[in-house]
Amino acid sequence: MRPMLIPLVALAVLPGCQCCQPTDESLFSLRQNQLSAGGRHTCQILAGALYCWGGNTDGQLGLGTTTEAEPPSQVGHFTDWQSVSAGTDSTCAIRQGALSCWGGNRCGEVGDGTTATRSSPVDIPGSWSTVKVGGETACAISTDNRLFCWGDNSEGKLGDGSDDTSVWFRSTPGRVAGSWKAVAVSPYHVCGIQTDSSLWCWGGGLYGELGIGSVQANQTLPVRVGTEVDWADVKVSNHYSCAFKVSGERYCFGTDQAYSAASFSPTLVSDTAPWALFELGGAFPSGCGIRKNGGGLWCWGSNVFGMLGVGDAVPDFSASPVLVDADPGWVSVAVGDRHACAVKADSQHHPTRYCWGGAVLGQFGQVAHGPQRVVGNDWSAVAVGSYGTLGLHADGSLAYWGLGAFPSCGRLRLLQVPQPIPGNQWTAVAVARDAASHGCGLTTKQELLCWGGNDQGQLGLGISSDYVDVPTRVRVDAELLTLWKQVSTGSSHTCAIRDDGTLWCWGGGDLGQLGDGLAQSNPAPTRVDQASWTAVSVGGRHTCGLHDDGTLWCWGANESGQLGVDGSDTTPLSSTPMQVGTATWASIAAGDFHTCGRQADASLWCWGGTSAAMTPVRVGADSDWIKVVAGDARTCGLRAPGTRWCWGSGLEAPGTATPQQQDSETSWTSLALGAGHDCGRRSDGSLWCWGSDESGALGTGNAWHASPQEL
Repeated sequence: MRPMLIPLVALAVLPGCQCCQPTDESLFSLRQNQLSAGGRHTCQILAGALYCWGGNTDGQLGLGTTTEAEPPSQVGHFTDWQSVSAGTDSTCAIRQGALSCWGGNRCGEVGDGTTATRSSPVDIPGSWSTVKVGGETACAISTDNRLFCWGDNSEGKLGDGSDDTSVWFRSTPGRVAGSWKAVAVSPYHVCGIQTDSSLWCWGGGLYGELGIGSVQANQTLPVRVGTEVDWADVKVSNHYSCAFKVSGERYCFGTDQAYSAASFSPTLVSDTAPWALFELGGAFPSGCGIRKNGGGLWCWGSNVFGMLGVGDAVPDFSASPVLVDADPGWVSVAVGDRHACAVKADSQHHPTRYCWGGAVLGQFGQVAHGPQRVVGNDWSAVAVGSYGTLGLHADGSLAYWGLGAFPSCGRLRLLQVPQPIPGNQWTAVAVARDAASHGCGLTTKQELLCWGGNDQGQLGLGISSDYVDVPTRVRVDAELLTLWKQVSTGSSHTCAIRDDGTLWCWGGGDLGQLGDGLAQSNPAPTRVDQASWTAVSVGGRHTCGLHDDGTLWCWGANESGQLGVDGSDTTPLSSTPMQVGTATWASIAAGDFHTCGRQADASLWCWGGTSAAMTPVRVGADSDWIKVVAGDARTCGLRAPGTRWCWGSGLEAPGTATPQQQDSETSWTSLALGAGHDCGRRSDGSLWCWGSDESGALGTGNAWHASPQEL
């Protein structure tokens, strides 16, 4: 992927040597311009001023709002900040010994005695020298070397002897015994170095990350690691720890970054050159560091979201450090859950910031809103899952992008641009929008193939199983030739219509959603009554379909009135089809807890989702509806000549009770709603997606950057 240059942000010019490339010693002051990467946000201190940018749903940027910030924005007006640490959704920073925290506070990680979200800095009493935030836990060292921790106490991370059965969290700093000079915090464990240079760890130990010689249950008090007293620094990630001796030697322990091997005691790592700076990542096992003596910037571990920083054409994982950039001017680096940032100084000591990895929430200053065009042309159909998307070209070829929309041989494979799927030619595809998604598709030979999650038998293969990697043909009663013309997928069941008009369902059926008269699951296709069907739509736990005479029938769960029959209190479910009114219908769309349909006169009707609409209620007075699609708690539709409208709660429907036009475009021809993103096709064959691009599901190529981008 060709790097995309992001607009330059003015950085401070710091004094220093004007005639030579910076050395480790001359760059010491530059390294104090600290950089910290969190879950989906980043913060940096520049000339004493603190700037943050990226995701901000919990106020973790400290700007007084919960609105994401694309360009770096200054936190307050102080210019004497000394250090900053970004966690999953909170941030802490120190200025002249004063500690402030802000952001998400579900587990008391702000430390102000409450669990209220704080979008502006809150002062924590005391005089402090160091603070580290990991996950939803924070630890800080006072200027008199006392260690305090607060926030989430799962695995006993607070280090005071309590566990999460007695103390789930603490919203104010609590003392950890000992005299300390360094601390590192991960979402699962904590390690620290006492003033006598001994190393201690506590919290979760099931992966050997405590370094005490064996796998251990949670340790709620600090446990000493070995007997050495020459430790200088320590870094931690989810289940992995690395500590540095005064000599510069690196020792690591815990489950390795590929989660394939483990060392339960500190094990010397034979580095080819010593590290000047060294950081470990969070959600995905990764790390980056800067070699001493101008040895360049290196990264290792997972390459999910391009976190190795060396481009797309690399393995998914590298256990050994790979060179990102050999320039000797790198001075600072930070690794977050899905992205990394680093600062490089030129010969004039002018610092420039670079970031790579996940960019969807603006972790390095880039956010996209509204429909984004998917790479490629001549699209004919689209299906949307939780984290991935399937697109069908006019020539019958299929492509996928994102995560989970199509099997990838059991590998965690994320794609941010469409990847062609070799083999079959297709006419239709359907993907469930829940996290454990499965999918099905029709080939040009009218074969029905299904893949993905199969714990309820939703693939129609006659058996239940964990996961099926290969698209597998669905047959009825072992027929050698079974021809199909439509398919629809739900959370745990699937329904399809054969070319003879018969309707068949399979998978989860505990609420009668299979329509076979039984409230039980069935991994094999079972026929729904003796009628002839023209359309079927599978919802979360119910199903609706149209007979060839245009009558509408629904069955399955009815706790929200989604079946469209009066009296959900007396009819909590139906295991056989029930007719909805007497009107003639043209199309039907079943959502998670509601249903909408378009009648023959192009009027639109919806029901369910609320006890006030257990039978069809007309949506407005217009009779120009072309299509309707139903999602979790929202609905979208197309009106002539091709305008897009949405309502309900969720993506592009912020609590609106009436249809709202989404844009001025008049050429929309189809829509697909997912859990966090939607897609639509226009009449020129272009495909557009919008919403969350965290897994590359929008198909634009902008979800992450696999090489450093100047910011």
